[in-house]
Amino acid sequence: MSVKDEEFKTKIYDLMNGSYNLEEYPVAESSVVKDEFAEGEYCEKLYSQMLEAYERVCRRLGLPDTEDKDV
Repeated sequence: MSVKDEEFKTKIYDLMNGSYNLEEYPVAESSVVKDEFAEGEYCEKLYSQMLEAYERVCRRLGLPDTEDKDV
């Protein structure tokens, strides 16, 4: 598989997003590509902050525990 191959690019992207269950389906490239959304990683922290901000906005709009299509 070439690094220019779309399947390879998709595999790397999915590894970085934590899309694979590596315990059940090991992927060789996981030894060099880390899950950027794993607990404690930078992207996970940013995503958590975004989710908290979203929840605060929904509470201000009077929509706690729901989703607002405009937010």
